[in-house]
Amino acid sequence: MVNLLVVEDSPIFAEVLVSVLKNTEGLNVVKVFDTAERALQELDDLDIDLALVDISLPGMNGIEFVEKAQQRNAALLYLIVSGTISGLDVHRALEAGARGLLRKDNASKIGEAICRVLDGEIYICSELQGFLT
Repeated sequence: MVNLLVVEDSPIFAEVLVSVLKNTEGLNVVKVFDTAERALQELDDLDIDLALVDISLPGMNGIEFVEKAQQRNAALLYLIVSGTISGLDVHRALEAGARGLLRKDNASKIGEAICRVLDGEIYICSELQGFLT
């Protein structure tokens, strides 16, 4: 069983994402936070394998969260799932420690992205791969 953390400020998207994840065999959503600050406060108390993180969060953004969380728990994996991802965001997220980036409008690929990140790969959805050149 893979334990997941979701950091997403849109209640509607968080609900849809959690529903999809709960209906996927082998995945367990442990907790959902609407801010990076709250997630960071409780991170050490959670038994999670992978965090799905939005970039555009109130206060601390998702990339800053990944960077700070990575310093505290280097074994935890991070997958950015965001509606707005620029070329600079792609590079900053990877430098911070994210192992994958997926646009929300391509959320049907969430299972594939999670599997590839858990297998040790870097997953970049096709819409964002052009930013890597």
